[in-house]
Amino acid sequence: RSPSPHMASLRLAALLALAASESKDVMRVAVLEHRVQKRSTAFETMSANLEIYDLQIQEAAQRGAKLVVTPEDGLTSFVGNQRALWWDYAASLPEPGEAAAQLPCLEASVWWPLRRLSCMALRHQVALVASLIDMKDCKEEPDFPGCDSSRDGWLLLNTAVVLDRDGRLLQKYHKANLWFEAALDESKECSPKTFSISGFEEVPFGIFICADLIHAWPPLELVNKGVRHFVMPLSWTNEMAQMQPLGWQQAWNYQMQAVLLAANTRSSSCSGSGIYVQGEAKAVAYDLEANTDQLLVAEVPLHLLEPAPSPIGCPTSGTKLLPVEGSKWKSFQLDMTPGDHSSTLCSAATCCHVSYRSRRQGKGYALLVLNGLDLAPEVAPWAAEACAVLPCQSSSDCLTYPSEALQRYGAKWFGEFESLEMEANFSTTQEVFPQVLATAQRLLSPSAWQLHRSATVRLALKGSALEELVSFQLYG
Repeated sequence: RSPSPHMASLRLAALLALAASESKDVMRVAVLEHRVQKRSTAFETMSANLEIYDLQIQEAAQRGAKLVVTPEDGLTSFVGNQRALWWDYAASLPEPGEAAAQLPCLEASVWWPLRRLSCMALRHQVALVASLIDMKDCKEEPDFPGCDSSRDGWLLLNTAVVLDRDGRLLQKYHKANLWFEAALDESKECSPKTFSISGFEEVPFGIFICADLIHAWPPLELVNKGVRHFVMPLSWTNEMAQMQPLGWQQAWNYQMQAVLLAANTRSSSCSGSGIYVQGEAKAVAYDLEANTDQLLVAEVPLHLLEPAPSPIGCPTSGTKLLPVEGSKWKSFQLDMTPGDHSSTLCSAATCCHVSYRSRRQGKGYALLVLNGLDLAPEVAPWAAEACAVLPCQSSSDCLTYPSEALQRYGAKWFGEFESLEMEANFSTTQEVFPQVLATAQRLLSPSAWQLHRSATVRLALKGSALEELVSFQLYG
């Protein structure tokens, strides 16, 4: 089928632009934190969000971005845990390399949201990562991974699609580790996904989605294969104190010494997006109250100087199981009377020792330790070891993030530290993620962390770096 003269001229312009010289040292990229619009039907919901995407992608292109990452569930919203609710939000998406994937914008057979995304990428000459639901008919594809255990003859897969700067469908990735997504199906595919955009073909980007970050597969598999640049659509809430999205993004990025583009949804319980280079936050977004989107734009290096780490003992699927002897978090209320203090708390073989100087008592902080399984509602438990100091009035509920109190009073309401040092012994030091977070989700440069690894892992802060402390963790 012949393209329209207008679309043909657009693609020619895109190809000419891609052929033009590009800087081979840096790439300007963008991350969109998006407040998802919900309407009465699937068509109206996705149309409303696509209209916003078009405007934001246009702005990103005007600001020089070559790649834009948008959030998980950003077009569909999270519809719920009843499978029947998702059918109108899902369709069979073409495979990269198929004829329909060459320019979905012009293919009437391609599902309309993907067509519109392709046209946006082509029109603005920007590569685009977006979230859709891919549907697989197991009667037609009985050998597709996961079809042998399908609950109803179908698979509904949480999917990140990548459109190149000329509108071509470059790649799609099916989420491997679901989080509160009982209506959808976990991917059983065994090949991690990467892509390279036109003009920057020498730089592969790895893809994973939200909860994949806390698992070995596929992120650590991609790191082990030498991938250093990553995109992550997410819809990660702020309700769990030990699972704050900005803290995890920075910690993972620092540990892997990589580039990470993380795009979160925005709501009263969900925020935290960023562009990171080897632990340094180049741009971050966090606002639980704003009714508008936020577009982050920054330059990232294409070539990283430090070698990528090689995580030890990473399986090709799932996580390493630890003894479940201490499968619940243990907590201990810290003495915050002004002066010098120290405390030790153990769970099975994992012990956490803190030494600190308190400036002011406040409502309190707690020391927490975990060796075993961490838990979240309606999510399969995951193995972890962790030590944490968190704001907490009562040691019976220290894992609920105190959003309301922090917004109303600030972290100093819980107390103030002059210095704080944590030392922890873990079964492996390589996979321990240090996290430091302050009120308003302020991230510190890793240079302020004073992180030391030997037989134990030690994390220390002092002075102004401890102002408004809301999370101080070593999570393995």
